[in-house]
Amino acid sequence: MAEKMRFTEAMLKRNPNLSKFSHYYNIEKAVGSGCPNNRKDVLLIQFMLKTWVNTGDSGLISDGGFNYYDSLVPLHGTCDFPTLGFLIMFQMRNSSAGKVNARFDPLTLHQMDAVNSFLAALNLSIWSNRPNIFKDFSAAPGIPQELIPLLKG
Repeated sequence: MAEKMRFTEAMLKRNPNLSKFSHYYNIEKAVGSGCPNNRKDVLLIQFMLKTWVNTGDSGLISDGGFNYYDSLVPLHGTCDFPTLGFLIMFQMRNSSAGKVNARFDPLTLHQMDAVNSFLAALNLSIWSNRPNIFKDFSAAPGIPQELIPLLKG
């Protein structure tokens, strides 16, 4: 299930740089092509991708500030072709985080201090570009209602 997670002492000991974050957003099972695609995990990824397309990192915002793609990111909890398209677009724009594979895997202790996780890269991009939203997804505009209790705290 989708969740907001605090860094453990082991994580902070392994990588003191993580202390600038108070938390990160994680999924229980992989999302994407050939994955379990649990509804709430997919919803979290869709919300994170929708947030990401509205950052400078995405390269999708026009000079006038308009973002045509924002309305195209689905928020329905099903990993369909549009979801996969935005997932792959994120991976292609962040290929230093790993090989493009059309999936997000749950974060583990070892991935939090490495540059080999697309979900870590997505967390970092939102934290860097939309800090007010990253601080509390449960209060963010447009967050699906069923995610709110999972992301509080």
